[in-house]
Amino acid sequence: MSNFAIVADTACDLTKDLRERFGVDAYVRGILYHPDGTSESCSLDWETMTAKEYYDSMKGRKALYTTATPPLGEVMETFEKFLKEGRDVLSLSLSAGLSACWQMNVGVANELMEKYPDRKIICIDSERYSTALALLVIEACLQRDLGKTIEEAAAHLDKVKHTVHQMGSMDDLFFLVKTGRISNFKAFFGSLVGINVMADFNRKGMAQPLGKFKGKK
Repeated sequence: MSNFAIVADTACDLTKDLRERFGVDAYVRGILYHPDGTSESCSLDWETMTAKEYYDSMKGRKALYTTATPPLGEVMETFEKFLKEGRDVLSLSLSAGLSACWQMNVGVANELMEKYPDRKIICIDSERYSTALALLVIEACLQRDLGKTIEEAAAHLDKVKHTVHQMGSMDDLFFLVKTGRISNFKAFFGSLVGINVMADFNRKGMAQPLGKFKGKK
């Protein structure tokens, strides 16, 4: 079996039992900023609050959380840990169209490969996030279990990532106002008539509207 390490980021939303089940070696943590200005490292294991508490806090637009990329040093430390063990690293990050994580990972990888010329680090831009990214991380693990090399696994992921689709609607259009995606005017009248925007990811890793529908059904 191939022995390269698989490193994701917190955008994959994989629970501890799933990470252990499929053999995800590590993930890098972004930064979560709370509405009161405090911050913490993101965790996939809900160490400081429950999922219910988190989502309940946003009901009625009471709270808006923001995120930032992991500290450069954390990415460096995570990758280098496996290089020191004599293992190559396959990194999967959320869409570069949504975050600078992939670009940062590539920069760290280039620097570390100069220090460890016999090792390889391949950074995959998933062009997805959340559940779709999770499926690609799991697929990377399955490819490794099949004995694929790190290059073969990376090529496979680049080939299949655009076959993973995810669609959903916004529970509250006013969250798009807070992040500058739409105007108050559009949010007000869209909410008034029950408009839901459905979107999927395009080949640039960006959410692309598929249509506007009335109601949830």
